[in-house]
Amino acid sequence: NGLDPAVAARQQQLYRRLLDAGRFLEQEERDDQGPREAKAGNGNGAAGRVDGPQSGKAGSKYAPPTWNDLRGLGPEERRLVIEYFRRLNGTTPP
Repeated sequence: NGLDPAVAARQQQLYRRLLDAGRFLEQEERDDQGPREAKAGNGNGAAGRVDGPQSGKAGSKYAPPTWNDLRGLGPEERRLVIEYFRRLNGTTPP
C-alpha cells in the first residue's frame, strides 16, 4: 500500500542532488559567459545557407548552428535547437 518511507527518502535525496548538480552546472555556464547583452541583428546572417558542395543524403537542407552560435544558450535550449535542425533536415540522432 504505497511506497516504503526509506525508498521515498532516498528518492527525495537523489532528486535534490540532481537538481543541485543541474543548478551548479548552469551557474558555471553563466559565470563563464559574463554579463549578457542584447545585440541588434545586422542582416548579414547565414541562416539556412550551406557552404560547400553537398548533395544527396550527406547534404543538409539547412546548416545546423555552430558551437559559437549555441554558446549563449542553456543545455536544454541547445538540445532543443539541435533536435530541431535534425528534424528539419530529416536526419536521425547519432
